[in-house]
Amino acid sequence: MRAGIYRGIRTLVIEDVPDPVAGQGDIVLDVAVCGICGSDLHSYTEGAWISDGMGMGHEFAGRVRAIGPGVDGLALGDAVTVNPFVPCGQCAQCLSGRTNLCADASASGGTAFAEQILIHDVEVGRRVFAIPEGVTLEEACLLEPLSVGMRAVALSGATAGQTVAVVGLGAIGQCVVQVLRAQGVTGIIAVDRSTMRLQRALESGASATVDGSNGNLTDELIALTHATVSPFQEASDVDVVIECAGAVGLLPAVLRATKAGGSVVFVGLFSRPVEIDINTVVQKELRLCGSFAYTVADVKNAFELIATGRVDMASLITHRRPLDELGAAFDDQLDGESSIKVVVGPGS
Repeated sequence: MRAGIYRGIRTLVIEDVPDPVAGQGDIVLDVAVCGICGSDLHSYTEGAWISDGMGMGHEFAGRVRAIGPGVDGLALGDAVTVNPFVPCGQCAQCLSGRTNLCADASASGGTAFAEQILIHDVEVGRRVFAIPEGVTLEEACLLEPLSVGMRAVALSGATAGQTVAVVGLGAIGQCVVQVLRAQGVTGIIAVDRSTMRLQRALESGASATVDGSNGNLTDELIALTHATVSPFQEASDVDVVIECAGAVGLLPAVLRATKAGGSVVFVGLFSRPVEIDINTVVQKELRLCGSFAYTVADVKNAFELIATGRVDMASLITHRRPLDELGAAFDDQLDGESSIKVVVGPGS
């Protein structure tokens, strides 16, 4: 079969590799489509978490090609997607439902920029998820960013009637906008540097936008929310900020802009350690919260949102490339002005 192999910084080569064989507890999938994730970009441009000769790709969907002994609940041709990080199911975090924080999680399925992929230790509903009726393979390959968005919204505690600012409108930020809208939040302010991404957020349910490149985020949010600024507190009437960009330069403005008693949820990873003005946090009683990945429950809820038409994952796909154009697909994804989600497939 053909597979995309990492051969150095910004170098992905399509090579012939042996076809995978399903052993005990394994399945082989024909990969239909695989999305490019932010972590893939770090590997491609920086060599992070990867070495020469390795494959890439973990946001994917496909159909069952072969089933090894000991695998139950699947049939040849079934449409499935795979959880790349699988919780142990037995630790205190897992038993409390916070499967995303499992310290004994295992990794699986990181070589999906290929025609086929081998999945070990298959367990339906935990490692492998059957794609329900009404969900396409392309939509299913976006299950991960949608699940991440669902986790962030849940942790934010945002409710109908509140105003929420979403900073960073890549795939995860766009999913956050759609999840908020699906849950009845109508006051959604979308923040990004890309005109295209801002427009897409409006189409997905945002009520207003802010160009993040203007350098006056706090002032713009104050104006949009008609906030009254006191001599003692600089703040808009934004109840919740969900930060999806890891934007170091915007962090001070995010804290200043958040309403007293409000919440800030950090989803995006920052490129370096950052300092914050803790006095602002204390004086405004801000609640700061990290949101990491997603739980098994988030995946199931995300499938339901897609299947019932409450979110539109297909609208986030801006580019489609065949496997032979994998390098070009990564370059497409790096262009934040024109891309949201780039997907790759043998026949795309």
